[in-house]
Amino acid sequence: MSVALDTRNAPRFELQPYKSLENEELRARIQTVRDQLGKRLLILGHHYQQDEVIALSDLRGDSYQLSRMAADSRDSVSYTHLRAHET
Repeated sequence: MSVALDTRNAPRFELQPYKSLENEELRARIQTVRDQLGKRLLILGHHYQQDEVIALSDLRGDSYQLSRMAADSRDSVSYTHLRAHET
């Protein structure tokens, strides 16, 4: 089964400036997308990530666990994998 995600009304953020944003602004942007997509969005976070990153994830684990849990998700059609960037 193929599912198309309607992104016409999704918030649009430029990707490049994110490195210069404060954590609160990043959280607000993520929450905006989460509010819009609801249960259709599943945010995956590796358990070894920083606390600020892992706090935003719906599921936590290693790569194998995350792939298994995401596959078991029935509501989600959009998956996001959180990663901390190196500065």
